[in-house]
Amino acid sequence: MDTRIKRDLGEDYPRLEREYQRLSHITTELTPKDNNEAWSYAAHRCHAMDVFFEIGYEKYEYILAFAQEHKMTSIIDIGCAFGHQSEVFYGTDIEYMGIDDIECSFWNEDRYKYITQRYPFDINVENKKTSLAVSVLCLGWFSDKAGGYHKQLSQLHKDFDHALIFMNNHSGAINTAMKIWENVTALKMGGGIFYYLTKRS
Repeated sequence: MDTRIKRDLGEDYPRLEREYQRLSHITTELTPKDNNEAWSYAAHRCHAMDVFFEIGYEKYEYILAFAQEHKMTSIIDIGCAFGHQSEVFYGTDIEYMGIDDIECSFWNEDRYKYITQRYPFDINVENKKTSLAVSVLCLGWFSDKAGGYHKQLSQLHKDFDHALIFMNNHSGAINTAMKIWENVTALKMGGGIFYYLTKRS
């Protein structure tokens, strides 16, 4: 396993860098046969951080800049996995909440709130006008089984006034979003397209 963080991101996220190196050491010292639980835990976490440092950090830095520009005060991240991306918001004035259905200890769970449940379900936010729902490679990304897109995006419309979704643009999710949300705006960034969903002002 390559323990070198890409683009010297360890300098930007030193706490994640230290955790990555610690877990990488476990994966090199152990094998699945030695201690399957410890090795599996470390390997899964390292893989999640690899994804964050390879493709995820730019998207969440974009989300942070977007939230600050639009004067949002909280981010609700649907499909947060282990929550490593919460590090982007660490030290800022923006509150972060992660949602995923995996049972685990989440990154920064001593600072931020996490909900272990599969979306969609009712989310009660204190201020819809300054709360931004986000989802990266989750909502609208996987196959549309049993009308999943409509259920997810309808619930999102019920719970939030604003959502920023990185979606698979050939999945049909965008067409579904346009039928539910009053405004759907494509925002291009280096690694793809975000869709900004808003209600009629």
